[in-house]
Amino acid sequence: DPAPARGGQRRLLRTAPAPRSGCFPTPGVAEPAAGEVTAAAEVLHRAPDRVVAELSGDGRRQVAVAALSAHFGRDFCQVLYEVDQNHDHKVDRAEFSRFLTTVAEQHATNTATPPTPQQLTLFALNAALPFVIFGALDNSIMIVGGEAVDDFIGGTFRLSTLACAAIANTFADVLGISIGNTVERVAARCGLPQSGLTSAQVALPRVRRLQVASGSIGIFVGCIIGMLPLFFIDEDKKKAAQLFAEIDADSSGRVTAAEVKRFCGRLGLPVAESDVQKAFEEWGVADDHMLSFEEFWAHFRSSRLRLK
Repeated sequence: DPAPARGGQRRLLRTAPAPRSGCFPTPGVAEPAAGEVTAAAEVLHRAPDRVVAELSGDGRRQVAVAALSAHFGRDFCQVLYEVDQNHDHKVDRAEFSRFLTTVAEQHATNTATPPTPQQLTLFALNAALPFVIFGALDNSIMIVGGEAVDDFIGGTFRLSTLACAAIANTFADVLGISIGNTVERVAARCGLPQSGLTSAQVALPRVRRLQVASGSIGIFVGCIIGMLPLFFIDEDKKKAAQLFAEIDADSSGRVTAAEVKRFCGRLGLPVAESDVQKAFEEWGVADDHMLSFEEFWAHFRSSRLRLK
């Protein structure tokens, strides 16, 4: 029976102290004759439970290793020596479990049938679609959020454009992780046919490489789609709003000729207040001689168009 080991584990198999040919050397014991081997095989075949029950712990281990060697066509004494990673000449439960997992994966990969081109195409589309959705959401949230942070926080705390983009990107990443399951559900509801690949086929190196490539292409396409909000952001109007806010000293939402005069003075461009009033009249400003942002933006835009 397996002997108890430290930490509550049980040793499953004893390994040879070093790799060598011959699984079970038995010094002083002659090799059995062919007839004896045949008779023993018949007894084992008729009553395997009774035969194994009569064996000692070492005998059971030897039968197990011999059966594995015959089934896989390999010398499992050598294999188990390699499995014994801590080289204590015993294979514990964790080492043997890792070994069985590796053997099962290799066996499944070796026996897997190659997927068809149609299966690979469907697999690539299903692998890329969640990344397309995630990339589009992540990039669009970062752009729109960066704009909002720049408008409402950046001006107050004097943050640079890159700092605002970094803050928005942080929120976009956190939100992206939070809605990860939702993205997968949305992708599943898009109605794409499934590839029908088995787990063994998915484990094939060719399919794994395709999965990585599909995800990379999907996130690239998604990020490009996520840049669409840039078409709806007017940078010129944003700059005009910032300039208007600097001129509007009392933050009333309307600028007077005196405020324009003071602003020009700060820029080193001395102008008379009467000249500003005259310009207001030429622009068709209302009788109160106060310029709203919409009026300011209209003349700002027309001035830029004339300069171009």
